[in-house]
Amino acid sequence: MLHERTARRRWLSAAGALLAAALPGVLAGVLAKAADESGRSWAADLGSYPAAWVLAVALLAWSAPTWAAAVSRSAVFFAAMTVAYYAWAAEVLDFGRDVRLLVIWLLLSVTAVPATAVAVWWATRRAGVLPGRCSGWPPAPTWWSTRSSRSPPHAGRSASSPPGTASRCTGSG
Repeated sequence: MLHERTARRRWLSAAGALLAAALPGVLAGVLAKAADESGRSWAADLGSYPAAWVLAVALLAWSAPTWAAAVSRSAVFFAAMTVAYYAWAAEVLDFGRDVRLLVIWLLLSVTAVPATAVAVWWATRRAGVLPGRCSGWPPAPTWWSTRSSRSPPHAGRSASSPPGTASRCTGSG
């Protein structure tokens, strides 16, 4: 009896966490489609470029207690967002049903999104060169500065950093 109650509580907790990921996903999908059609280029860009959605997946993964929770919550968020985006386009804006694109994005929800979630979950719980290099692209070989008097021009900087600035992960500059 006690075991059944514990199992039921765990199941309800997991279901609640997935619902908590799905609802913001639906809202994000509707807002993304509304932004696409708003006529404002900055809003359409925000909804169209993947950086915002990668950030959302990364935040879900970072906040998850386990890698399995990171995978499931991120996948559910992204799938709910995708369905809401295309449902809003078809039903509210009367754009028709683009099933091919919906299927492609749903496939990403169960492939690339979980892989990204696991990578973020893992990297945010580790110290060292490999997790640090995840944010320091393009990666410079760790041994470069110890074996050569010349450093590559990008050593210690991320691709978006201005020259002369150090990456917070590598500590070099």
